[in-house]
Amino acid sequence: MYIAVVGITYALLLRHLWNPQSPQKIADVSLHDVVPVLYLGFWTIFVPKAMLRWNLALRWLAYPIACMLYTVMHGLVSGWYPYYSLHLSPTTPYFYRCQLLGFPRALANAAGMLVAFFALGLLIVAIDRASDKKSLSSATTE
Repeated sequence: MYIAVVGITYALLLRHLWNPQSPQKIADVSLHDVVPVLYLGFWTIFVPKAMLRWNLALRWLAYPIACMLYTVMHGLVSGWYPYYSLHLSPTTPYFYRCQLLGFPRALANAAGMLVAFFALGLLIVAIDRASDKKSLSSATTE
C-alpha cells in the first residue's frame, strides 16, 4: 500500500513542484512511476491472495502517522519540510510554491492523507479477498 501511495501522491500533488534533469529525472521516474507499477504487477501475479484481513487497513496507518509526526517535529526544529502540505515553519519554504500553513490547515492535510491511506488500505484488502474468490470459482468450474 505504501508504494501505491507514493506513486499516487507524487502524480497528483507533487510532480508539478519541480522539474528534475538528467540523473535526477531517471531517479524520479524510477522511484515514483516505475517501482509502483512493478510492485503492483508483482503483487497481482506472485503474492498469494486471501491473506489480508480488514483490520490491517487500520494497522497500516501506524507508519504514516509516525512519519507525519516525525516530519512535523523535525521541521519545527530545522525549518525544513519535505512535504509542503505540512509546512509550519516561518523559514523559507523548501518548494517555491509552498506557503506557511497554520496548524489547523496542516492538521487537516494530514487527516486527509490518513483518510486516503485508510481508503486505499480497504481497497487493497477488498481486491485481495475478491481475487481469491475469482480464483476459487474458476478452479471449481474447471
